[in-house]
Amino acid sequence: MIKILKCCFSILFGIGIGLFNFDKYPNLFAILESVYLTANKIIDSLVYILPFALLGSLATEFAAVDIDILLAIAKFSILIMLIYFIVFMIGNMVIVHYTKQPISEVIKSVGKLSMIALATQSIIECVPSSVSIMINDFLLNRRMINLVVPLGLTIFRYGNQLN
Repeated sequence: MIKILKCCFSILFGIGIGLFNFDKYPNLFAILESVYLTANKIIDSLVYILPFALLGSLATEFAAVDIDILLAIAKFSILIMLIYFIVFMIGNMVIVHYTKQPISEVIKSVGKLSMIALATQSIIECVPSSVSIMINDFLLNRRMINLVVPLGLTIFRYGNQLN
């Protein structure tokens, strides 16, 4: 019940902010923009720490497991990584086609975002970085991205919608 209330509050708050006239209150817009940019910087800084935290949390799990199970996990992980790589490259090709950016720049930008997604296992934590990458690296329309990315990632994500 609380998850539903949080979801409804988030939707209504987003609609309210979208309808708000920031021309009358430029200081409020500046405050909200600075909070957004600060959160974005924090998440960008965490990208460098997250792999070590992930390895540390996995190390205790691997220490308590038999070698046969580790081999099965390794085979499964290789298969999943191969499938992830194929999907990753297809997605990158779509981005290259749409943005006309070189594939190396797209892979560099999206790779950082993928590290956040894999480490946090949450699409919600990826929203600020996704928006930042699409606006700053891919030079897409800021207004369109600020609307479409959070809305699309929230509505069309896989799994339980109220995590």
